Amino acid sequence: KSQSHYKNVWYAYQDNGADWDGWLQSWHDDGTDVLWNHLSGELSDELPGPASQAVGGGYSVGQSPQAAFTAASSASAWLETALVPEASMEPSRASSAPSMPEAPAGGQKCCTCQRDLPKTMFSNNQLRNPLHSRKCLECSCNNYVEETFPCAGCQQNKPRTEFRKGRWEKCRVCLEQEEHESEFWECSACHQRTFRLDFRKSNKTTCRRCLEEKEHDEGYALCTECQQRKHRSEYRKSVPDWERPTCRQCLDSAENREHEQFLQEKELERIQRQQEREALSTRELQLYYKDNILLPEIPHRLQDVSFPQGMGVIGAQCFEWGKVLAFAVQAVTETGQLHPRWSAETPSRVHASSDHSAACLFKDLEDLGDRLVQDEAAAMFEKYVAGLQHHTCSLRFLQGQVMKSSRGHSLLLAESGLVIASVRPLNGWHPGFCEQHDFRAEPKTEVGSNHPVGTGFAQLDAAVMDRLSALVAQGAVPQDLQIELKLYKASFWTELEQELYGDGLCGSHNQTFQRLFGMAGGCGAGANRTEVMNRFADLLGFHDRDSDKSGGANYDIWHQHYGHWFPGFLQVSYGFGADFKKDKIWSQKKEANVAEALIGGLQQAEKYNLMKVACALCLLSYLAPPLNLLPSNWSMAEKTKDLLAKRGEHSECNVVLNNLDVDALHADIEQWLRL
Repeated sequence: KSQSHYKNVWYAYQDNGADWDGWLQSWHDDGTDVLWNHLSGELSDELPGPASQAVGGGYSVGQSPQAAFTAASSASAWLETALVPEASMEPSRASSAPSMPEAPAGGQKCCTCQRDLPKTMFSNNQLRNPLHSRKCLECSCNNYVEETFPCAGCQQNKPRTEFRKGRWEKCRVCLEQEEHESEFWECSACHQRTFRLDFRKSNKTTCRRCLEEKEHDEGYALCTECQQRKHRSEYRKSVPDWERPTCRQCLDSAENREHEQFLQEKELERIQRQQEREALSTRELQLYYKDNILLPEIPHRLQDVSFPQGMGVIGAQCFEWGKVLAFAVQAVTETGQLHPRWSAETPSRVHASSDHSAACLFKDLEDLGDRLVQDEAAAMFEKYVAGLQHHTCSLRFLQGQVMKSSRGHSLLLAESGLVIASVRPLNGWHPGFCEQHDFRAEPKTEVGSNHPVGTGFAQLDAAVMDRLSALVAQGAVPQDLQIELKLYKASFWTELEQELYGDGLCGSHNQTFQRLFGMAGGCGAGANRTEVMNRFADLLGFHDRDSDKSGGANYDIWHQHYGHWFPGFLQVSYGFGADFKKDKIWSQKKEANVAEALIGGLQQAEKYNLMKVACALCLLSYLAPPLNLLPSNWSMAEKTKDLLAKRGEHSECNVVLNNLDVDALHADIEQWLRL
């Protein structure tokens, strides 16, 4: 029988040995004395004397329990010794098993060397063998011949344990050495074996250090001008010859010198022309103006005045608005609401040799007007060109109404179809919130302020909206939070994207937003240009009655040709004398100086509506100038003619003219004039 069969017999006895007689009685009563029949029929020849007799003799009911237990103990002792060694018995069984008979003197007997040895000198497998077939550890090792294999790496025969499973061609040591060597690659530049992670994925022949040194050397070039080695980033992108490059700094310096030289030449020409004009008589000035400045045709009817395409109606209306504004300025000046210091030009603070306080007062008004024109013109661009609107709602409403634009970079408000450019809480941002969650400020924010603070607006694109929704889901931001949205016309936004990116899907919300603010700033600067402010002064009818001043005859000659379009409504006093002539370009900008002082004076007098009308006329003089009417200042008239000859009828961006809401601007100007 198998060894497990004998174990089961032994375990059955151990579990029921406490009630041996009752256990045998139950088997006999049921007629299932299989155990005894098996022991008597198959094991009687192998059991030792007492156990064999007891088992062979059987067991009859009524036999004394002591006799049966004596016979069973002899059989169980043999089973414990021969079939179930102590080392392999389960703990639970070993603890409950009866004590085994002691081994003969000297311990177990080895069937090979015939020595009596302790059980510790036999392996567990040998102890499971019968007594006459057990081998000690020494005899088992001497008779074992281990199988060996040849290694193709070290050319040695090694046992099976020195090889990996399935890899019998080379031993484990040789394989590990090859794997270690395969981790190190030889660089083709420095010829050194380097760890593989020191190589780039795109280049496995040259190590990273050699590549970086090569790129570093190639990234520097010797400037032919300053003879300094500079990085490629310090050169312009379009370098015609990298063999003889010139750095950006040297090129900028050369261009600045050329520009300064050009300006000096132009200034010398202007001074020369001015001196020539001053030396001319009135008749000669008239001929000079007619031959060198005057346009071939002078319009005499309003329908003959030329304006940029689509700007004829509002451009023609500027003449009427200028007249109304001039009368309003005259009225508030006469009533004392507007101080008349704006109308008397003074030298600059630097050049004033006397009455320095008056010069400071006038220049303060001039500086204020300069800033107001640019700021108000930029704000009008956002409102009347870009269609700026402010919308207040809850964050819950925004989450339900937001949708992506066609390019996917910006968001639209489904209710109105307007582009959502930026957002801010009505109560302002918590300190550090925008920095923590990377909410970026609008592009026009001051340099160094990448994140909005206080009540500043933060740009809102798809990525920011996802972060905001996640904060709402986490409970960090309440859904009922009241916010203010800055919205722009979707058509204007789409035209900006088309201008920037064409038909491609590249781009970003920030770039488009930055382009919008750039155009707004461009309109603000354009409305404040000298020739534009000169046109505004002509619309209001600025005139100096003292024609004996320098340039007085020039105005009279201009007025003879264009006076029917620009009658003299407002009397002003332009400067004259040595203090003014210290500023070499003063004669070109005297009309602009007084115009800016007027706008600053209206702001100080709290005539905000009149100030807005004046800034709107400056913006329209920039966007919709009368192309066939020249400014009163002869230098500005020559500049205007040069610009028209070089750039065509009108050089401004078509996006601005196409999106200008003429009706809304017209209505607001009319309302400001009525108030």
